[in-house]
Amino acid sequence: MLIKTKRKLLWIALIGTMPFLVVTIIWGLFLLNCINPMQLAFISDFEIENKTQQTIWVTPVGTFNSGFKAVLPQSMAAFPAIPAWHSRDLPIAPGARRRVYYDWDDINFSEIVVRDAVGTVAVQLVDAHPPTKDYYANKMALYEISDIGTLPKPTPAVTKAVSPPPHQTLFWTLAVCGLLAPFPLIWIRRQFRRLPKMHATPIS
Repeated sequence: MLIKTKRKLLWIALIGTMPFLVVTIIWGLFLLNCINPMQLAFISDFEIENKTQQTIWVTPVGTFNSGFKAVLPQSMAAFPAIPAWHSRDLPIAPGARRRVYYDWDDINFSEIVVRDAVGTVAVQLVDAHPPTKDYYANKMALYEISDIGTLPKPTPAVTKAVSPPPHQTLFWTLAVCGLLAPFPLIWIRRQFRRLPKMHATPIS
C-alpha cells in the first residue's frame, strides 16, 4: 500500500512539474538565440561617464518608429548576447564609466534618464528627433553626464517608459522555475526507478 501511495505522489509531482518544462524549452531556444549571428549583428554598445561629484543612476531609453518609448533591450555582453539582469537605474560612481550593450533592431537610442540620490530626475538627450521609418546603431562611443541641474525634465512618455513593468517579479519567478525544472524531473525519475516493478497477478 505504501508503494502504491508513493507511486501516486510521484505521478502527481511529475504532472505538476510538466508545465515548467515548457518554460525550460523556451529558455533553451532563447539561449540559442543569444549566439545567433543574425541577432549578434544588431548588438551595439556605448559608455556613460559620470562627471558629477555624486553617484547617479541611469536608464537608457529608445524610441520605436511609432513614437512609443521603452527601455533599451540590453545584454550583458556583445557575445553571447544574454539579456541583462538589470536595465533600469544602473549605478555609476563619481568619475566612473559604465558600458551598455543593447539590441538596436527595431528601436533607436534616444535618451538617457538620469537620477541622483535625492530623487532629482533629468534627461540627457541623445536623439531629439529619432527617425520614423528606419533604425540605426548608436553613433557615439561615450556620453558624459556633467550637471543634472542643467538637463531637461523627462516627458510623460519617457517617465512611463522607465517605470518598472507590473509583472516583472512574476516573469523572473517563472524564468527561474523553468531553469530549475529539469532537476526535480531527474529526482522523480530516480525515485520511479527505485520502486519495485509491478507484476500482473496470474488468473488461476
